[in-house]
Amino acid sequence: MDYDTLKKLADICRKAGIKHFKNSELEFTLTDEAPVSKYKRKQAELSSGPVIDNTFESESLTDEALLLWSTGQQLESDPDETQ
Repeated sequence: MDYDTLKKLADICRKAGIKHFKNSELEFTLTDEAPVSKYKRKQAELSSGPVIDNTFESESLTDEALLLWSTGQQLESDPDETQ
């Protein structure tokens, strides 16, 4: 019996409420819940977590610095900043 046929048989058994199946070729017992497929697990991992680590800290600009950033002007109160 190939993998696809076995998977279809397991799906049919789950839908029918059959947890244990036995015939002349094979015997299996199903868990209460179907395991999550590798594809769905991977998609869940990608969508659940942020791309950037939450512990990442960066220097942020003040509202005034953000306003003047595109003009190329510097704030007079911060002499360390260069263009």
